[in-house]
Amino acid sequence: KAKIMSKSYRQLENEIVSTSFGEIEAIVVLAEAEDVGPIKYFIAPSLDHMIIKSTATLKNDEERVLIISEQPKFSVE
Repeated sequence: KAKIMSKSYRQLENEIVSTSFGEIEAIVVLAEAEDVGPIKYFIAPSLDHMIIKSTATLKNDEERVLIISEQPKFSVE
């Protein structure tokens, strides 16, 4: 059976995320769990609440960043 992991989530202050198609205001949510490093999710209300960036801190304090690379087609006016 798979191990069940419990995470706690809390909202931080909003931040501006710089992307290849402009700056976007994002809601920042921090997810924390006992056995893994924290993950920050950057959620863009202007893009249908899509996660446009995330950062994960590994156990060795290395940070991994994923960020949206192109403007979503559904948001083009």
